[in-house]
Amino acid sequence: MPKTRVNLNSSMASRLVIMFSLVLAEVAIAQNRPANVKGANEKESAALALGSAEKNTKDEQSGISAAELVRAVRESENWIHRIDSLLLRLESKWTRPPEAIAARRAELKRRFPDIDPTPQRFPELKPISTGTIEYAFDQRRLRFLRDELGQRGLTIWDGRQGMAHYKYFTHQQETYALFNTTEKMGKTFLLGMPWPRSQAHTFWWTPLPAKEFWEDFSGHLEDFVITDRAGYRGIDCYVLENKNILGGLTRKWYVGVKDRLLYGNLLSTQSGEPQHESWTLDYREITPGCWFPMTQGSEFYEDNADGESYLQHRHDLEVLEVRVNEKLPDELFQIEFKDGVDVVDHRFGGLVTYPYKADRTDEQWQEIREKARKRADSGDEDKRARDVLIGKPAPPFPENAEWLNSKPLTWEQLRGRVVILAFWAEWCGPCRGEMPPMSDLHKKSKQSAISVIGIHTPGSEIEDITALMKKYDLHCPVCIDAPRPPDGKGFGAMSSRCGVDGIPYAFVVDKQGNVAGHAWGVGDIIALANELVKK
Repeated sequence: MPKTRVNLNSSMASRLVIMFSLVLAEVAIAQNRPANVKGANEKESAALALGSAEKNTKDEQSGISAAELVRAVRESENWIHRIDSLLLRLESKWTRPPEAIAARRAELKRRFPDIDPTPQRFPELKPISTGTIEYAFDQRRLRFLRDELGQRGLTIWDGRQGMAHYKYFTHQQETYALFNTTEKMGKTFLLGMPWPRSQAHTFWWTPLPAKEFWEDFSGHLEDFVITDRAGYRGIDCYVLENKNILGGLTRKWYVGVKDRLLYGNLLSTQSGEPQHESWTLDYREITPGCWFPMTQGSEFYEDNADGESYLQHRHDLEVLEVRVNEKLPDELFQIEFKDGVDVVDHRFGGLVTYPYKADRTDEQWQEIREKARKRADSGDEDKRARDVLIGKPAPPFPENAEWLNSKPLTWEQLRGRVVILAFWAEWCGPCRGEMPPMSDLHKKSKQSAISVIGIHTPGSEIEDITALMKKYDLHCPVCIDAPRPPDGKGFGAMSSRCGVDGIPYAFVVDKQGNVAGHAWGVGDIIALANELVKK
């Protein structure tokens, strides 16, 4: 085990508010391999869960309740609210079994038929890869360094603006980035660590996540039950289960009997097929009242062609250094730019790319800003095309569209219900993140009065669409969009009518059939849909 250096400072001052961005990592894994629920139907599962809760809300020997354990675990993370700064350096190790390497190689061959995938070009084909990860933050600055898997990426926020430097060692590519908000960096900060994992948090650098969505995913306190007492990686633990997790999943916690800290966090289908497991071990009191896991790790699972689970990869982390409440040096939050390297600049409204030049003139900067402005205006024009629909009747579904899981629908038939239109495609990687919330919304549609309808782009094979829907247990109505008209700007007829030229995207329609809002994805529109139900 690598040597660990712990530097402590007893001063504890202002509160930071914490973001649960780590849950995003788990969401991404769950979204890439959603539940294939087998066995009991929804009513049977709910009845079983209710019966279990009645019998197992308390451990018979200790008298402790599941709710007490959940509160203790979540409180054990909240010390991070009370610190001024944190610096972490971790050793990272990725392990991939032969089956996973073979599956990845086959996928790369399908995507790049003219390339022979080698571990030198694609590091994810190596059985073992090692590297380092660093995190640092104080009350106004952020730093994230990831040096592994054939690339080195450094992203910082220096208190005024954001900068990034990405360099790839598998091929000749190097890029800088500039940005003027913490939003993008904040959403992904701490994603490489399995701690904290038990609840939704927010930091100062990112907005509060959608409370209802994250509670559905991390687990409502009242839905946890004690099912057993067992050893987990050598630790005597209470076993807690929650079978009401977003997407029809089951969450299992292993909570230490002696210290009530979270040691294991497992996500599986209700039939027991593993999806994701993370562990947080070797807790140390890095400053009074602050316990931090010095050994962490995760295992991620995938399905093979026969629908059987296999280990996709394992990620182990060992903490090399942790510093709490120390003044962080300015050098940590600086990046040196080199002439000639491309810069992707997000600071002027529209994204613009140019080679870095230290002595660029005012006239040249004005040209860059003008180019960014034109790009921003183009984006604003697209948004205005969607905004103009708000308050107006939703565009009709194309008459020649093909429907899955439903006969053709009309807005007259849907009147009285709040409807979410989710634009997606089977070939769209980010769209797979929409599948679990879409599935969950449909399962709850009778109780929630919210209907979800998928709008799939035209041109895909029906078999490819239905295969993905089966994998994600998606049974909501899906309208396969009709071809785009000659003057359309979207993927098809319906997307053109709604001004959608990028996916995933979502619209919400009120009970009267009028457009009420739109956003980049179902998760961002659920809160508005819930508000419309109450009206």
